[in-house]
Amino acid sequence: MATRRGDDGILSVTAVGSVARQAARDPDVSIANPFAHERLVIHEFELAEALLRYAMAAAIGKARMVRPYVVVHPLRQLSSELSDIERGALLEFAYAAGARRALVHVGAQLSPEEANRRVRAQKSPRQKTRRK
Repeated sequence: MATRRGDDGILSVTAVGSVARQAARDPDVSIANPFAHERLVIHEFELAEALLRYAMAAAIGKARMVRPYVVVHPLRQLSSELSDIERGALLEFAYAAGARRALVHVGAQLSPEEANRRVRAQKSPRQKTRRK
């Protein structure tokens, strides 16, 4: 992904994939992979959040008021199960990028229908259960 930090200090994604390599010719543009680390699920949280915002904007289009449901699915092979801290970081990453609800899924790829069903079944962060 190619990123640029604006005059206001906000990081924005300018391109992804092969287009990002071409954008790297601009001296104000940086190339990075926020997930490239051998032990961490997210290596650069701010970059990962910017990338998810970019992907959500591309999927939603002009409807800026829409806050989508997000399924975070680590695609690389994990050496072990996600810890509670890693799972929490992935959820925080999705909510910080603007998700209405988020679900972390580890395992086989879900169909769009199954992903939709599972994320709708999740409790919203505002629907916290009370302890007795």
